[in-house]
Amino acid sequence: VQQSTISRTLAHFNEIGKYTRRPGQGPHRVTSRRDDRFLQLMALRLRHCTARMLQTELHNVRNVRVCVQTVRNRLREANLHAQVPASGPMLTREHQVVRLEFARKHVHWQNNDWRRVLFSDESRFCLWSSDRRVPVYRRPGEQFSQCNVRPAVNFGGGSVMVRGTISLEGCTELVTFWNGSLSAVR
Repeated sequence: VQQSTISRTLAHFNEIGKYTRRPGQGPHRVTSRRDDRFLQLMALRLRHCTARMLQTELHNVRNVRVCVQTVRNRLREANLHAQVPASGPMLTREHQVVRLEFARKHVHWQNNDWRRVLFSDESRFCLWSSDRRVPVYRRPGEQFSQCNVRPAVNFGGGSVMVRGTISLEGCTELVTFWNGSLSAVR
């Protein structure tokens, strides 16, 4: 920074008692408020879109060229951040209708009614490692350092299926299925 800049800044501070930037300094904003609102709405309508897709859509619809980082910045200003989506069961329209009917039918049940009900579920557990992609944070050049390598076993290392039940009275012991998958017959 030049000495004249520091002198002007100090003189301005001594006059007013605080330092504020003059309007119009710095790079001009490439997008307008309408462009920003367009990006926000598109990101909320198309939840699984990428910043690159939004960049293309902004150019096609509003004829505004911006870089992908600008799209990310505008979404971040609107408190929209890219995250890994949560996973859940894939429900068809029929599934949703049946679940809603069940909830409406049983909304007024008392504890005595629920004592006769047994809920069951099963889960698969990997014996060696997680199925999920677990990120690792590393510096450049550390890709194959021992602390950054996740050991793998051929064919996944195997898994075990476990089934359990719960009721108002308590839970049953877990039933373990080592070989094969769990089917209705099994």
